[in-house]
Amino acid sequence: HPGCPNVNVGGMRYFVEMQDVLVIHLKRFNEEGQKNFSSIGIPTKMDLSAWSMKKEQLSYELRSIVLHMGSSI
Repeated sequence: HPGCPNVNVGGMRYFVEMQDVLVIHLKRFNEEGQKNFSSIGIPTKMDLSAWSMKKEQLSYELRSIVLHMGSSI
């Protein structure tokens, strides 16, 4: 994403600069394109500081969840 530059170092991806709002979109499909219906845990707080190139504090708090069920057509 252009607003969140990142670099690939030794196979790991690190964030160079982060925004105030973090949006995560989970595409839950297997290699054959079939939907994965297994449950996942979603933390209310996330610390992404370990992936910061600048070694800055990158903490986020969950504010909302959008759950889409059904076809995209």
